[in-house]
Amino acid sequence: MSDDFRWATLIADLEREFAKRNMRDHLALLARFKDGYERQSRRLSGMPRPPWTTEMLVELGAIFQLPPFQDFYPVVPRDNRCPHCRADLSSREVQTIRAVLVDRALHGCKHCGGRWLVLKGESLRGH
Repeated sequence: MSDDFRWATLIADLEREFAKRNMRDHLALLARFKDGYERQSRRLSGMPRPPWTTEMLVELGAIFQLPPFQDFYPVVPRDNRCPHCRADLSSREVQTIRAVLVDRALHGCKHCGGRWLVLKGESLRGH
C-alpha cells in the first residue's frame, strides 16, 4: 500500500458506490465497520504513539513476511542500486529507509516508489 492510502477515503468511496447502486445490505455492513473503526481510532488516539491502523498491521505483516503477505516485498541483498528501477541509491535523495527492525529493514526508492526488504544475518537468507 502506498503512503497516501487512507482507510477513511476508501470507506467514503465505497459508501458512494454502494449508495449509487442501491446496495443497502453492503451499506449497512460498511456502516457497522466504519463505526467500530472510528470508535477504536478515537479510543487509541490518546496514546503517546499514534494509533495503529489496519494499514499499519498489513505493512507489518508484509515486513515480517506473514501469510498472506509473505511475498509482498522482495527480499534482496544490500546493494547500491534499486532492485526495481536500478537507480543509484548512494544519495538520500533517492533511497529511503522506511523501517528498521532487529533482523530486517524496509527500504524504498524515491525514484520509482519501489520497496524491498534487506534481511540482516546469513541465517535469515533462507527464510
